[in-house]
Amino acid sequence: MSFDVFLVAPEEEMPAEEAARALALALHAIGAALHGDELHLHDGRWIEFYGSGPGSGGMFALRGLDRSVAEAIYAVAEATSCFIVAAGGSKVAFRTPGNTKSPPEELFPQEVVEGPDELLAGLSDGHADWTAYRDQVVQSPPPAAEARLPFQTLR
Repeated sequence: MSFDVFLVAPEEEMPAEEAARALALALHAIGAALHGDELHLHDGRWIEFYGSGPGSGGMFALRGLDRSVAEAIYAVAEATSCFIVAAGGSKVAFRTPGNTKSPPEELFPQEVVEGPDELLAGLSDGHADWTAYRDQVVQSPPPAAEARLPFQTLR
């Protein structure tokens, strides 16, 4: 179970080689590195990142949210001109000041975030809602036997 944060590519995607270079430089600047589906942070932790290629968007599957995580998301979004959208939470897409690209038409209204701290604040409500939901699911006992649907075999 994860709090999912999506990177949505702009209408005019960066060429893959340019995006790969920009991404590598941005991650190096914050002491992070991408290894397959793992984005290793400067503090030794890693977060899951699934993407179809640099500049094409992707998804962070988060188990927690703090400044280091927000810094990594911000760096990737800034380097690739992607928009940041969290599953659930507010219906806003965050953009970095350096992102001058056009968002896809169906994207939520955009809000500029000036850095990782503003992004962290913008994602915090959605993360808090997800955390409450996760805790409820994990701590809730299974339904009583009489409340369960009867098992049926399909033939």
